[in-house]
Amino acid sequence: MSNDTDHLLRLAKEKFPTLSQTEAQPLIKLCQYIVAGKVANFSTEVENNNEPAGAANWPDERKLAAEWLIWLCTNRQTVGLIPQTGLLVKGARVVGKLALNFAKISFPLSLERCAIEEINLSNADIHILNLAGTHTGSITAHGLKADNVFLRNGFRANGEVDLMAAKISGALSCCAGSFINPGHEAISADGITVGCGVFMSDGFRASGEVRLHGATIRGNFECQKGRFYNKGKKTLNASGMEVKGNVFLNNGFRTNGEVALIGAKINGSLNCDQGFFINRSKDAMSADSIKIENNVFMRDGFKARGKVRLVGANIGNAFVCDGGQIRNIGK
Repeated sequence: MSNDTDHLLRLAKEKFPTLSQTEAQPLIKLCQYIVAGKVANFSTEVENNNEPAGAANWPDERKLAAEWLIWLCTNRQTVGLIPQTGLLVKGARVVGKLALNFAKISFPLSLERCAIEEINLSNADIHILNLAGTHTGSITAHGLKADNVFLRNGFRANGEVDLMAAKISGALSCCAGSFINPGHEAISADGITVGCGVFMSDGFRASGEVRLHGATIRGNFECQKGRFYNKGKKTLNASGMEVKGNVFLNNGFRTNGEVALIGAKINGSLNCDQGFFINRSKDAMSADSIKIENNVFMRDGFKARGKVRLVGANIGNAFVCDGGQIRNIGK
């Protein structure tokens, strides 16, 4: 083992002196792999046993105490021993609340296909947050600063993901992620600023309201093939949002509830081609006073079951509805 590994293991023993040899094994493995710049992979060879939904049945050697990760990310001595590859973990069950609020983490934090009870990253400053394929409870991350945030590829949150007023200089990617909080906020991201783009596409699923009220997105907002469910209520609430690129609610996008874009500003185009907007006898899309610099497309199989509102809209170029269909039966 390297001197850095020896040093980190010595610090771990001093910090957690009451751990038995068996209890300490996952921590020892974690420290050894981190210092080597490798992924601490706790997965088994039987792929069916690696589904985070079944993490309650994982053996003790796959358990990491949240306090171990907090210590590694915030202690001055341990931080100096972690290479720029970051803290990389796969297939572990994190026990306890991962409380990293107000932490400044200069390296990537990657917890892939893990199970985590609860996360607090409020007002944290982090390089990269990667939770691809991980299952969590609620996430509190209002005021978070990050370069990139990845909640994708099988990620699942059972509870609210709070990104209010977060500042992400790169991308917020939620592609193929599931955000489950029926009847409440699935994602709360009012006032968020994202420097690259927001991606809720390709298998994205939300049960509950997705809020981007007053958000600023300096790239595209892409929801192709996304699914938004909050029947009879707002599914996607992006009123007052400003998007420097294009908005894609198309190519299999589907919503059961209201899409609200009131007063939004889009510097590119709004593309709803082949989108399906359902909110029967109510507003399927409310976009009063929206400002769109280029085009609006509701073509090629676009369907709305409910009212589409564009009162006072300002559209800089064309509004094209060839092959689109809007029905509001009962109104």
